[in-house]
Amino acid sequence: MTRSLEGQLYFTTPILAPHLRDWAAMMAADHVVVLDTWSWSRKGRSHRMAVNVQGQKQWLALQGESSQWKGRTIRDLQWEKATMAPMMESWLKSLEPSYKSSYGFDECWPEWQQFWHNAPATLVECALSHGEWMARWLGLEDLPTKWVLATALEETTFQEAWFREDVWMEPGTAAYVPQPPNRTSLPAWTEPRYRQRWEPYVEDCSSLDLLFELGPEAWRIIDQL
Repeated sequence: MTRSLEGQLYFTTPILAPHLRDWAAMMAADHVVVLDTWSWSRKGRSHRMAVNVQGQKQWLALQGESSQWKGRTIRDLQWEKATMAPMMESWLKSLEPSYKSSYGFDECWPEWQQFWHNAPATLVECALSHGEWMARWLGLEDLPTKWVLATALEETTFQEAWFREDVWMEPGTAAYVPQPPNRTSLPAWTEPRYRQRWEPYVEDCSSLDLLFELGPEAWRIIDQL
């Protein structure tokens, strides 16, 4: 696929549930290159999402054979849809104590549950579809038009992009993801705070926490990015 990648580039692994800092970077970039060719890491966010469980960060993970994922590229992986019922039951046990009285949870949970019943089984497609679902709820429907899979680019186009000057890279990946040789720091920003029902305030949760807390009112926080 030939595609022009003019302007600011942002490289990121597939993220199942983007954080506010992820959305902020994608909003500021002209193109978002999704690195589906990179190796899976248990520290990555392609298979798990951070939520606030009674004042502590907790990760909800897709059911899959992580021991068999090690050393393989993200695009080659599938999660186990056969485990849908116990997975959703486990997630609800974690989520309900924190969010059951929130307006956002009542609004989002039925539709979110329906999403998972219809979600793609491949890890990359699932992450992209879930990101698109979240973007619609957050009023960021146009953002996914910036996303392009690394595998959809011609090799020369990808290499030219990778070695460009002043490209951005998803933060926190230096330990397990190769970095562009000319990467530069993302623009400085301050994460906006929103109402959380538990103390202490848990920073840098996935924006699923924002949706469960505020529901349709999440746009008020997105406007601050």
